Amino acid sequence: DVMAFGFGNNGVIVDQISKTFTATLSKDLLAKALENGLVYNFTFPMKKPGAVQLRVAVRDHASNKVGSANQFVDVPNLKKKRLTLSGVVVENISYEAWQKRSKGVADEQTSNPVGDTAQRRFKQGTVINYGSTIFNAKAASIGQAGLVSQVKLFLDGKLVFEGSPRPVVPGSDSAPGAINLTGTLSLATKMTPGEYVLQIAITDPLAKEKYRTAYQFVQFEVIE
Repeated sequence: DVMAFGFGNNGVIVDQISKTFTATLSKDLLAKALENGLVYNFTFPMKKPGAVQLRVAVRDHASNKVGSANQFVDVPNLKKKRLTLSGVVVENISYEAWQKRSKGVADEQTSNPVGDTAQRRFKQGTVINYGSTIFNAKAASIGQAGLVSQVKLFLDGKLVFEGSPRPVVPGSDSAPGAINLTGTLSLATKMTPGEYVLQIAITDPLAKEKYRTAYQFVQFEVIE
């Protein structure tokens, strides 16, 4: 059983969903599930903008065990036409697979961005591909290439890496009014294990100074 609740900043439930499902797995998939867990994704409607605390609970019928998690979500009001950056999706692949992709060579490694984004637990020496969507960019709306992106990496609240500002090049798959942003972060083979935060900043020089920069963050853990 999966139940999800959205709580507003006044503590009142704004919406909720519940589902029951049965997982039927082959012997090989069962072994992987017991080792790595199951990734289950669902759509939770956010009817109004604002801060929402999303709480999810799961109950296993066979054991009657219950697990839960919660996360704060900021739902932007895109109608205000302010520069906005969506949440971040991450994909974890080996360094060898990343090298092949960079050269246009197909690799046999299968990736799972949904699972990687849910777990956010990556080994040293691997590569993180990240993606987000930019909304309400004024520079893009008039055809000027003025958007700039910059990433910073924090470990236990301390800055450990600061990337150089780079111009944003809209991808060919970007929808009208939205610009897809992608990037890559290589994890060193001797990178200090621990809890990291990747900060993505987008600056629009044509926007009002107060709303010129939009930020988004994603947390992840580096393991040996």
